[in-house]
Amino acid sequence: MNQIIRFSRYWFPLVFALVLISGSAAAATVTIVNPSFEDPALADGGYTSGSIAGWSAAGSAARGVLNPTPTLLVAPPDGVQVGYLDGGGSAVSISQTLTAVLVAGEIYVLQADFAYRLNCCNTPSFTLALLAGGSEVASFTGGPADGFSNTAFKTATVNFIAPTVGPLLGSALGIRISMVAPTNEQIVVDNVRLNASPSPVPVPASGLLLLPALGWLVHYRGRAPQRSAPT
Repeated sequence: MNQIIRFSRYWFPLVFALVLISGSAAAATVTIVNPSFEDPALADGGYTSGSIAGWSAAGSAARGVLNPTPTLLVAPPDGVQVGYLDGGGSAVSISQTLTAVLVAGEIYVLQADFAYRLNCCNTPSFTLALLAGGSEVASFTGGPADGFSNTAFKTATVNFIAPTVGPLLGSALGIRISMVAPTNEQIVVDNVRLNASPSPVPVPASGLLLLPALGWLVHYRGRAPQRSAPT
């Protein structure tokens, strides 16, 4: 017990100082409407063709929501439905403008899970993009060569650190998923998510110089002789 008390008394100030000097913050989840394409709810095997709730569409090829049976697609990673983009010889995309805005120095991680159909279609490449003010600021393009297949969903990741100055700061963030494909190609997507976190606070040189002194103080206090209680 005395050892525990000594640890708390002598080492806790040093640990607390390290936390203050390093300074970090947890990532926050950015709100996305209908991120897993569960709206509208469909019967097993059902699908829509056209608009997707919460998302805007561009291009003349088909897009929609699918509630797949096991013969159509491997199990979705989140919920029971997925979104899909269907080639038709032209570009097709879905996008969403978010309520969150681009913040200087923020670290953004955009992710979505992609797969191909089991029962049909060729396997096109696709692009997942992070937008700010309607402009693409970072993207990921993937396909079969990157390990995307019809046997399992695979996560695509887009990383972006916002600049500290620039005309896009304060503008609305957005997400775009696109595909350019000939006829009879399809990609499915699920579980779109975006996290934002402040840049880590750099440890100042003056703070680092304090650490040896704090360590010496803890060592000295730990070795100091204990006074006997008065009798």
